[in-house]
Amino acid sequence: MLPNFMLIGPGRAGSDWITKNLALHPDIYIPRRKVTRFFSDRYDRGIDWYSNIFGDRPEKAVGEASVGYLRSEVAPARIAKHIPNVKLIANLRDPVERAYSSFGRLTGVARPGEPNYQISFEDKVRTTPRLLEASFYGRHLRRWYEHFPRENLLILAFDDMKADPARFLRTIYEFLEVDSEFQSPLTHQRLNATATVSSKSRILYYVYRGLLRFDLFGLSRALDTVNRTERPPIDPGTRKRLIEELFLPEILEVEHLTGRKFPAWKT
Repeated sequence: MLPNFMLIGPGRAGSDWITKNLALHPDIYIPRRKVTRFFSDRYDRGIDWYSNIFGDRPEKAVGEASVGYLRSEVAPARIAKHIPNVKLIANLRDPVERAYSSFGRLTGVARPGEPNYQISFEDKVRTTPRLLEASFYGRHLRRWYEHFPRENLLILAFDDMKADPARFLRTIYEFLEVDSEFQSPLTHQRLNATATVSSKSRILYYVYRGLLRFDLFGLSRALDTVNRTERPPIDPGTRKRLIEELFLPEILEVEHLTGRKFPAWKT
């Protein structure tokens, strides 16, 4: 069978937390191999290969989470061809903060001699501009709106997830037409947070990731607390420059497409 919903991204915007919570819902199935990247990177394997990942499930909502789909130039048309009625979920984070979080993940576990060791955010952006590409939400969303009706896309905000996680999950449950009263045991537990990847020990970081993979949330949370090193906030001047030079047109396009305002992203 083919999925009837997808989390399309972007990365570093709570996708692990959303996926873990959805997978605990009795009416929702997400395979352990949550990221297939089939429609972006593995399309040559054929639709039967993709279908076999999901098997024959009794749950009302069957889906996957491939966060790279949002910015893929080919995924929207391919998905529309095979699953035209699929429901699509994108959780958008402040574009600068999302890029800074991605930078943090790269540098947090880097060690002496590695390219990302102690590199500044500003230098990383100059040497690796693709770090910012996933945050160009306006151009990415337009491709999806060209292939799917508006009612098939649920555009969420990372800030809403942080402010009221229970209500945030209810919004998704209602969109997927499953029991919206279900209370996930992970509603108030953070997973793979930005600060977590600034690790005192790389070994402990990978142990933490393994514990998450096997749903050992209590142990992973304890290890996260021990191993976490808070990163400083992004330089205000850098943020201002990125917004004015790159992201403001993208933010305005998101507001136009969704009918929702994101004033905090512009400041």
